[in-house]
Amino acid sequence: MRKIAILCTAVALTMLLPLAVGLGFSERAGLAGLTVGGAVATVGGLLWGARKLRAEFRTLKWQMEGLGLVTHSELAADEQGQLRELILKPSSVGLDVLYVRELVRLNILEHAAESLGTPLALALIGLVGSTGASVWSLWA
Repeated sequence: MRKIAILCTAVALTMLLPLAVGLGFSERAGLAGLTVGGAVATVGGLLWGARKLRAEFRTLKWQMEGLGLVTHSELAADEQGQLRELILKPSSVGLDVLYVRELVRLNILEHAAESLGTPLALALIGLVGSTGASVWSLWA
């Protein structure tokens, strides 16, 4: 629900508000608003995505390093299991290798952007606003 609210706010600020300003004041003010709004939405989307990616990567990396320390400790096996559960609950079930999904996710996060759908959409909204303003300014 929060993502939808962010997208709706971005559409309103990037496209509708500058158009209203353009109709109320001047066409040039509307063009300037579209250009600035588009640039802000694009940069905001990219920064949001990068921040989200880095935070998830750092968290998972720290958890996996903690699991490695526990595994290589001299604690009894049952104590190691309890500590591992406290650090990170495994998402693997059945006969899966313990923490294999987390290791795969860590590698994906290390090499590619994951979970960036909404920030990417925000960046695209900004791109459309900027492009619209640029094209509109050709005939203004």
